[in-house]
Amino acid sequence: MSNNTITRGLISIIVIIFAVFFVAQNYIYDRGNRFENTLKEVMEEAKKENWEVAQQNEEEFNKIWMNGKYLIALNNAEHDYSEMSDAIEVLRSAIEIKDRNRAVESANKVMGHFINFKKIVPEP
Repeated sequence: MSNNTITRGLISIIVIIFAVFFVAQNYIYDRGNRFENTLKEVMEEAKKENWEVAQQNEEEFNKIWMNGKYLIALNNAEHDYSEMSDAIEVLRSAIEIKDRNRAVESANKVMGHFINFKKIVPEP
């Protein structure tokens, strides 16, 4: 085989890997904006101090997060992934103890991280 054939083969493999990665990420997170919409619902219910509904929405949000957290871990620095995981835990505990300000602040942090993570090349 010539170098040209090997080069084209490797480029094709890389393109296929990226395509599969982003299709999977799109399927898990962006299908109907489930991640963002559910997080917004959590935030809105926390603002209204409707804790029962906020907790139900947070549980739904957590299911979405658990389904795709490894995709985010693959495409981002460990520190950024850890910050987002921590913010999600703070959000969960803020809803549990019914702390409106912390819940909204944590939801905003998670949203900011997620918007950055969706980019092809996330910002540091």
